[in-house]
Amino acid sequence: MKGKRVGGTLPSNKVITILAVLVLVSLILALVTFLHTTQQESYDEQYLIRAAEQQVLAQRIAKYALSAARGELESFKPLQKSRDRFENIMWELKNGGGAASDLPGSPDEVNTELGDLENKWLALRSNIDEILKAQENILAIDEFSAIISEFVPQLQELSEELAEVLINSNAPRRQVYIATEQEMLIQRINSNVNQVLDGGQKTAAAIDQFSRDADLFGRTLEGLKNGDSEMGISKVKDKIASQRLDDVATLFTTIQDNATEIIQNIP
Repeated sequence: MKGKRVGGTLPSNKVITILAVLVLVSLILALVTFLHTTQQESYDEQYLIRAAEQQVLAQRIAKYALSAARGELESFKPLQKSRDRFENIMWELKNGGGAASDLPGSPDEVNTELGDLENKWLALRSNIDEILKAQENILAIDEFSAIISEFVPQLQELSEELAEVLINSNAPRRQVYIATEQEMLIQRINSNVNQVLDGGQKTAAAIDQFSRDADLFGRTLEGLKNGDSEMGISKVKDKIASQRLDDVATLFTTIQDNATEIIQNIP
């Protein structure tokens, strides 16, 4: 199981955020160029300082947005702070410095460039807001992922022990086959949970396969514990094997519950 990733929208968020920031920076550069050509006495330098700060903020926003989308707790606060500061500067460039400053709004000559910048910012801000809103879900996913990472190796080890005990106790071949098949199912369940965390076009298929594998694992596990004539599985009678089955069932329930929480919390 992989650590700290967010969820289902990560790949698309990367592309959207990076492209949006690149467009934003290019528009800021255009605005700076136009501001250089205007003469607003002492105000020209203040406009340029604010536009230059926006360039830095845009780069910070890209950095923190991507890391926040991976569930890195320390990135949410600076992302929100950078977003709010960029928004404040946008307002000042458009409307002036307000009561605390005599800076007027940007000159009419840059209205077109400023308008384009504002529109692109609003689109990018929408993505940023979605990431910030998803903070609780992202952090929950990280917690569930950590639990699965801890328990999957233990479940694999227990399943291997179960298969060995069944072989050594001369259990029916069908029981041994089911036990070894469960080892394969565990690997596939883990792989599909990772795919859900990675996101992208394969997310829906991974969720569907996880559900099928988890259901099959649960049914075969129940068959080994109590017998299932329809599946051709007889009840395990060996005491040691029965104990291993109980241990497998406990761990599997924990993994299944946390994997289900991940799927339900994917943004």
